[in-house]
Amino acid sequence: MAQVRLGRYRAEDGALPRVCMRCGARATTTTRRKFSWHPPWVSALILVGLLPYVIVAIVLTKKARVVMPFCDAHKKYWFNHTLLVWGSFGAIVLLGIGLIVLMAILEQAGRGLRGDGLGAYACLAMLGLLLVWLVVIAILGQFTIRPVEITDRSITLTRVSPEFVDAFHEYRERERDKEEPPRERPRARRPPRGTDEFYDPDNLRRRRPPRDDDDD
Repeated sequence: MAQVRLGRYRAEDGALPRVCMRCGARATTTTRRKFSWHPPWVSALILVGLLPYVIVAIVLTKKARVVMPFCDAHKKYWFNHTLLVWGSFGAIVLLGIGLIVLMAILEQAGRGLRGDGLGAYACLAMLGLLLVWLVVIAILGQFTIRPVEITDRSITLTRVSPEFVDAFHEYRERERDKEEPPRERPRARRPPRGTDEFYDPDNLRRRRPPRDDDDD
């Protein structure tokens, strides 16, 4: 996979080549996606405290929308990604609710552990499961199309197909050719016959010939 730098106005208007951002095939549809990004060093502030991290992240976070072209095979790319993230989180929540209900049933049946032993084990299990979920989601996020930088004028995306990057650069070159037609270099005019002056073809200015000492 590769990365590409897009102008924000171009990305938001969907003025991109019709090439799938994921696989490089011919794009048949577009999907509008909103990205958020903040400098990577902001994440280190979580070691200082949650409140400083949240405040700095809110201040420095930049957002941008991109109209992304996809082929038929990847037109549900973001839907499947969202379904995987929130579907797995929902499964963990349901599992936690199931454990709570199971503990209540065992307590009423008189088969529960004495004290808070069962509840403590259940809480530890849920915390461990949430930690594993966060790690897995973070790893999966590294393999999805994501921003590595967002400025006021551009957004840089990584994990896009190399074919899209090549097509985008060719698209930009064609646009430049249309906007800036080639300029022809003006031709130097020859001086009229019978004059003692000549032209410098590089500077296009008239000069007098070098002075001869015999003229004095």
